[in-house]
Amino acid sequence: MTNVDDGQPDESMTLDESDIGGLIDDLIEPEMLAGVERECTKLLESETGKSAPAALARLAIQLAETVWENLQEDAPDFACRKGCAWCCHLTVMVTAPEVFVLVEDIKAGMSAEEVERLAARVKKNAQMIRGKNTIQRFAEGIACGLLDGDSCSAHASRPMPCHGAFSEDAKFCEALFDDHDTAVETIASGQRQEPFLVMPKMIFNSAQFGMVRALREKGHGCRPLELTVALDIAFSHPDIESAWLEDESVFEAAELHQIGGQYVTKPPPSP
Repeated sequence: MTNVDDGQPDESMTLDESDIGGLIDDLIEPEMLAGVERECTKLLESETGKSAPAALARLAIQLAETVWENLQEDAPDFACRKGCAWCCHLTVMVTAPEVFVLVEDIKAGMSAEEVERLAARVKKNAQMIRGKNTIQRFAEGIACGLLDGDSCSAHASRPMPCHGAFSEDAKFCEALFDDHDTAVETIASGQRQEPFLVMPKMIFNSAQFGMVRALREKGHGCRPLELTVALDIAFSHPDIESAWLEDESVFEAAELHQIGGQYVTKPPPSP
């Protein structure tokens, strides 16, 4: 990975279907993608799918979880445990339906006071995250707004990229956070092997992209969003699903743009 160019995001570099195609060989399992797209399309054609986009994300996550549970015993052991939160400083690319799941479950599982405190932390972190890529976030120690101490406030409802993130070596994740460029160089030079499990990443990437394809076939843009910034926007709306169905630009500030191999939102307006 490399640092991004200075300045505003290049609008020609926004993600589209061609970006999905470029990931097929390495990070996507085509049969999984096709299966999730097919099931999500069926749901979209039902009344439930038309009125509740969150149901699509729940379906895609459920399908991916089932596959991962069946394959997990054949996968390498992983070091990920509660309290290990290095990856919670990464830029996480999510979709609007995944954000709706988070908001629904947070509001259903927390008191009004707890939701208010979480929303305030999300807003604070979102302001710091806007315009910064993962490397910059590592350097400044900017975490996901859901991180409370060293634990996720909504782990059970986490988006698909978080579901698929596993590492065999927590020390490498710490090294990546402390000195990104040096850690990447140790991989490039062969001093270390990349410790991230490919299988769950492929499963959940495929599920996410399958859901996106189903939505795009039905006329939705379903732009990729940065998790914390999108959550901040969602918390500010009494009915974010309805707002998105009416106008997807409601999440414009959270949309991710690709620059120099890094994904970043537009920076906030100057004061």
